[in-house]
Amino acid sequence: MKNITRVLTIVCCALLLCGCTNETTPTSEHISIARLRQHYGNYPTRITQPWYIVGRITSCDREGNFYKTIVVEDATNAIEINVNDRQLHLTAPWCSTIELYVEGMWIGAYGRSIVVGAEPTGTFPVDDLDAQDFARRLRVVNRSDSLYHPTPRTISQLTRKDNQHWIIFDSVQFISEEIGLAWGCDTSTTFRHVISPVGDTLRVATSAYATWRNAKLPEGSGSIDGILYYRSGNYELWPT
Repeated sequence: MKNITRVLTIVCCALLLCGCTNETTPTSEHISIARLRQHYGNYPTRITQPWYIVGRITSCDREGNFYKTIVVEDATNAIEINVNDRQLHLTAPWCSTIELYVEGMWIGAYGRSIVVGAEPTGTFPVDDLDAQDFARRLRVVNRSDSLYHPTPRTISQLTRKDNQHWIIFDSVQFISEEIGLAWGCDTSTTFRHVISPVGDTLRVATSAYATWRNAKLPEGSGSIDGILYYRSGNYELWPT
């Protein structure tokens, strides 16, 4: 069973940072991610307050299943940051604790998922933040905390509050109808399904950019983790 803690080691994502300073000042106010999410008012909104957030990075783009985005989580909630950078794991290592100064950024939403980035210029809720601007706003407080782990859940326990959070499921396996198939394909996002011992199922998403997309699904029971989303009435897990 694919487990990102096995496939992506913390060491791989804890590469040396270069030239990253943040813009927090003595007048900056630390707010929770839950409070930042409340700033979204059903339409893209510019953040005008001198706020910064502190959280752990729970996604990694090194293996391609996440593209130009990172997920940051604290004790209150989680949020995504869209950045025009295809190697965010070099600037913001997986499992590291960061401070991010958000004044001047924009906040929007894809369904129930809240994202921050640059001012929107098209149909997307926010544009990608310039990579250098992101680096100036960022301070890595603690690189790759090996004591930080995903939240364990069973499929039946899931609620919409788990959306955008790093979740792990134990004792699951891919459904028999899909054994022998690949995780994904080269042209689009592919959804496979894991099943629990009591028969609950969960969609597992693999993008066309994921490095493991052509590998065969494993047989047998095991654990799988990733970022959970609630979209179009379904829960789906994106391994990272």
